[in-house]
Amino acid sequence: MVAESPFEDAEEEEADSNGYREMARTSFSYIAAGVLVLAAVATATIGGLVASGVAGEPLEQPDGFTFRTDTDGGTPTLVVTHPAGVVPNAERVYVVDEADDRVAWTQLKVDGEDGVARVTGRDSDLACLEQGATYRIVFEGRTATDTLAAHEITQPIATADVGACESDE
Repeated sequence: MVAESPFEDAEEEEADSNGYREMARTSFSYIAAGVLVLAAVATATIGGLVASGVAGEPLEQPDGFTFRTDTDGGTPTLVVTHPAGVVPNAERVYVVDEADDRVAWTQLKVDGEDGVARVTGRDSDLACLEQGATYRIVFEGRTATDTLAAHEITQPIATADVGACESDE
């Protein structure tokens, strides 16, 4: 009878465990590379959202604009008023005419009155006021442009006043 070695089972177990170790050792590098790629993609996505402002704090859109046409002073004027006195995010608010010419609210506002803008057509790219013309207040958000209010000039405006305004352009 041949004596069995007490170490034969240990040698078989060691061979099996070496196989598992080898498999784990080769798989670990692929798993680590995958985790690094996922981390890089997540970082780039978050960075892109922050840089574009999409994930930022929502912007407050002003509302409640009122319109009044003033034809008494010789130069027809559209007076646009915001009830709060100060227009939120005024640097993103524009006055747009029918030809899609636009001028920033900050250029049209009256000195000392942040909530009031005067549109004449003389000192800006906007068209001169005439009956039937429409002006819009638009807000440029991060991803879209919204019309906040629109007004059509219904009061008659003297042809001489329109002609004088157009000759100044």
